[in-house]
Amino acid sequence: MSKEEALQTLTSLKAEFDAAVKDAQEDGRRWKWLRHYTDPKARAEEFAGYAQQAVAVAELVTKEDKPAATAQLQGMKAGFDAVSSDCRNAPVDFLESCFGLYAQEACRFERFSQACDKVMKLI
Repeated sequence: MSKEEALQTLTSLKAEFDAAVKDAQEDGRRWKWLRHYTDPKARAEEFAGYAQQAVAVAELVTKEDKPAATAQLQGMKAGFDAVSSDCRNAPVDFLESCFGLYAQEACRFERFSQACDKVMKLI
């Protein structure tokens, strides 16, 4: 059961990463001043990489290669924690105080990190 739950968690992570890629691609089509992301193409590539990592971990879990899966998950978790920390430590300007974009991004990456923890415990 735990293997199936781990795979389900990885599948939901991949779906979230795929949605972020699509969102960034759509954002790149907007007029420059209406974009949410400063570099939509880089964001799409970043989340496409996360999606590939999630697929790779799912394959390792399926093969029951716990050491390799754990190592990859720890790497992903460290990356997610670093992004979250950067967002939390970003200067709070007027826009951030109104919209909390960095705080939202930090929460999102903390959730990704927690999902990696969950999968590591399940495998």
